[in-house]
Amino acid sequence: IEDLRDEMLAHRDAAESQIEILGDDLAQVSDSVAELREQLRGDIDGLSLDEVERLMGIANRQLQLAADHELAAAALRLAGERLRDLPQPELATLKNLLRADIAAVEAVTPVDTASILLQLDALANGVDRMPLVGDVPNANDADGGDDGNGENANTDENENEENGGAWWSAGKNLLADLGGLVHIERSDRPISPPLSAEMRVLTIEKIKLILESCKLAFVREQRDIYQSRMTAARSAVVAHFDVDSPEVNAWLAQWAALAVVNPQVELPDISASTRALREVRR
Repeated sequence: IEDLRDEMLAHRDAAESQIEILGDDLAQVSDSVAELREQLRGDIDGLSLDEVERLMGIANRQLQLAADHELAAAALRLAGERLRDLPQPELATLKNLLRADIAAVEAVTPVDTASILLQLDALANGVDRMPLVGDVPNANDADGGDDGNGENANTDENENEENGGAWWSAGKNLLADLGGLVHIERSDRPISPPLSAEMRVLTIEKIKLILESCKLAFVREQRDIYQSRMTAARSAVVAHFDVDSPEVNAWLAQWAALAVVNPQVELPDISASTRALREVRR
């Protein structure tokens, strides 16, 4: 019995020693699993930040190089969705900056290039209908065929024709002919001789050519060239056309509305969020 007891005690001691060894092994395995889990989680987070950085790079390139604010906004929104899945507190500043960049890009207003080009065409076509300096207006248009006392004037003329006969008719015809040759106008502007037919055509075509260059500069988004050519078109109109006429005044009003249009889209700066992301990666 004593021998059996000693043997059982020996087996018990061996079993307890084995259990201790297994406990140490299990603790090491548990630590290894936890370490692997943290490493895997870090790798997943790193992959997510890599994707966020690529999306933000796409947004920057599309915005600065291609001026495509819609595609840039789409890329930033995808980057924001990836960041929402990452719980790290150090990403809070990056998330706030990214939301601000998304709002700024979505607020960009595109330029209606087609509408502006149509308005520039209308501006060029309006040059044909404007009177040049030195043009003599039609006498019938100036007096309207009535001096305010039309009935009395016609009555007096009829009475004079009955009393004076042929002499009155001849005198009236002579005055009408002289009225077509002589035009009296009060103006503070210096008197300019009327342009010849060739000069009229050259002047009008010159202004139209300037406006064509305005259209080309607008399509190319060359703001300085567009504004300088628009100024040149206005200077040519003021120099050669009658600025007192309603047609020229309407043209100048239309010009003023188009001269302030910026052919370039104002794009926001989204580099702050990119710098914040790189700081987080470091």
